[in-house]
Amino acid sequence: MRAEDKAITADEIHDLGRRAAVAGAESSVEDHLLEHAAATSAHAAASARHVFDGLDAVLRGESLADELVARLGRTELDALEAVRVAASGRDPRSTRTVYAEDRRDLLEQALATLQPLLAVAHDPTLPDLMSRHAAVVDEVTALRQTLGGLAARQALFVPAGEVARAALDEDDDDGDEDEDEEDDATPAPRRGPDEAPP
Repeated sequence: MRAEDKAITADEIHDLGRRAAVAGAESSVEDHLLEHAAATSAHAAASARHVFDGLDAVLRGESLADELVARLGRTELDALEAVRVAASGRDPRSTRTVYAEDRRDLLEQALATLQPLLAVAHDPTLPDLMSRHAAVVDEVTALRQTLGGLAARQALFVPAGEVARAALDEDDDDGDEDEDEEDDATPAPRRGPDEAPP
């Protein structure tokens, strides 16, 4: 070999250094992303465990522990309360019974809200969550079947007009009644056959 072939120019040294720095930076970014992903995964798993704890409690008719309430967000707490109403048929804010069809709707809305956290249970590295997910699916399936049967029976016994009137009564309970609605509700005076309307 010739001496010229063995010599490395300053530009080549600079280029090799730059490539090494870029490779080191990429490795550092990859390491950071992996650490962040692991932390995010651990946080998601912990949040999912809290939601499963909450679902277990409300499906058994128990109240949520204060520690659990402190760890859950407002969205999750609202969804768990909707599951409670769906399971019990009672709205804790009023004395009214919730119809089965409405209970089914509440259940489905709550599950849709909780779905992103419940999906964490599909991670094969979290076998404890997978088994809890399977148990909750069984309980929710049973609740859906119960509500479906109740809705069918209620449809037989509660006339559609009754349900519509009940819904209107609930809307009027807010105290914001329009005077026009009150006037429409007052029956018109009876007139004789010879009397002309005013």
